[in-house]
Amino acid sequence: LPPASAASSSSPAVSAAVPVPPAAAAASEVAVAEVREAVVVVEEEEEGMGGVAEVTEEELESVPQYTKGRITLEKVNGFVRAFDGVLKEKYRLLGKPYQQLSSKQMDRVKDFDASNSIETEGFYFLHDDDLKSAGIRMDTVYKTSITVLRFLNRLRETGGGMGKRSYL
Repeated sequence: LPPASAASSSSPAVSAAVPVPPAAAAASEVAVAEVREAVVVVEEEEEGMGGVAEVTEEELESVPQYTKGRITLEKVNGFVRAFDGVLKEKYRLLGKPYQQLSSKQMDRVKDFDASNSIETEGFYFLHDDDLKSAGIRMDTVYKTSITVLRFLNRLRETGGGMGKRSYL
């Protein structure tokens, strides 16, 4: 068969039935399996961190009523999506080379680096300030969502010093 670059876009594709020896067929199946695995690995690397998984209806039902109050599943999952967005943006910014950062982004990266502590070392984390700067309101939905996610062991809260709380 001609290489892909040799085929013109205006001519229809031509397929030919060519007998393939069994050894070559097995080798091609292995190669296809390796390509599929490589694609999965690349997709996982592109995704980067996993983030916080959304809460299911059953999980929300397992949270005591006095803990969750009147919060709905949509509000909790809306907060989870917003939290994940801020988390991914923070670590996308931290992963960029310094030469590609604007001065405002450089200041944010320096703030992020200064906020590291022994408690947060080795974890993806956010501070309250990170969430506030992203426009997430610190209201009852925020507080209740944090409490629900802590109950479900999706988040861990630490006292960060200087009145900062970190979420791991």
